[in-house]
Amino acid sequence: MSKDHKHKHQQAEKTEKTAESPAAENADQSSVSQAEYQLLLDKLQALEAVKEQMLRSAADYENAKKRIAKDREEFSKYALEGLFLELLPVLDNFERALSHQGEINDPTVQSVWSGIELIYKQFQDVLKEQGLTKMNVVGKVFDPQWHDAVGSVETDSQEDGLIASEELTGYLLRDKVIRHAKVKVYKSKTPPETEGASG
Repeated sequence: MSKDHKHKHQQAEKTEKTAESPAAENADQSSVSQAEYQLLLDKLQALEAVKEQMLRSAADYENAKKRIAKDREEFSKYALEGLFLELLPVLDNFERALSHQGEINDPTVQSVWSGIELIYKQFQDVLKEQGLTKMNVVGKVFDPQWHDAVGSVETDSQEDGLIASEELTGYLLRDKVIRHAKVKVYKSKTPPETEGASG
């Protein structure tokens, strides 16, 4: 029986080793898995950071695209402003010349005036098509964003602050003032009475 006992003892040792072996292997696998898990977490965090950076970059790109489109639209809308500013004195001179149209009654001169008037109207139409418009200011309330006061007209019959006359035409390029209208504004002749002065 000693052989039998020896054999049982060897089998028991094998069973113990076999029982220890999976536990030892599991311990090695779990420690490797823990290290791999940490590595995966680190890589995931790095990917999240890259993703966030890419989203920010995409948003910045879209914002830049919108800003460039807006700037381009703004530029094309007002690109001719400099040219129009140089043409305004020409328009002023046309108007000054045409204001003297009725002073000479010679038919030949009148036909020249008619030709000049047609050219002036054609010139105005072309400028209007490009967005240049005259301000109509007489009789309106003075507004420093649109008008420059160059004088006043005393009156008892008109309301203070209304525009009495236009000395120089103001112009808009689309919705932007490119030249303020130079105007004279009504002002009361008599100062307003104060409550304490009537006593």
